[in-house]
Amino acid sequence: MLTGYAKGYNPGPDFSTYEYYECNKDVKEDKENPLVHYELFGRKEKRKFKFSDEEIQANYELISNSPLFDKDWYESSYNDVGDEIDPVFHYLNIGYAKGYDPGPDFSTFEYYECNKDVRKYGMNALIHYEKYGRKENRFIWISDKN
Repeated sequence: MLTGYAKGYNPGPDFSTYEYYECNKDVKEDKENPLVHYELFGRKEKRKFKFSDEEIQANYELISNSPLFDKDWYESSYNDVGDEIDPVFHYLNIGYAKGYDPGPDFSTFEYYECNKDVRKYGMNALIHYEKYGRKENRFIWISDKN
């Protein structure tokens, strides 16, 4: 309770530190414990703590349309992505949390190393890059890839 949220940890399966921060930027900016904030204020204020269906769909489309997400490469690189699993869905719900790379031209590990704030809040590295990092000219590699 005292430090886990600052590392981006979730208190349980039904509450996402990242999603609460993304839905409530003021809490994130004030670096408040999101679960404590929700219990003390957010519940009464009816604050969102999960992404809406529209936000989930927008993230799906963002990844699906990203030039850095390579479906064929992703499927062939990870054993737990089979023919019956949509690779974009897998990446959004399982792969990014395991640190999987979305394609050969984007390293999740290196993006987190270059952008500690993204890792700290448990953000999906590629979503962050496509939404913010590209415009902010954030580094995606520590050193030359070659």
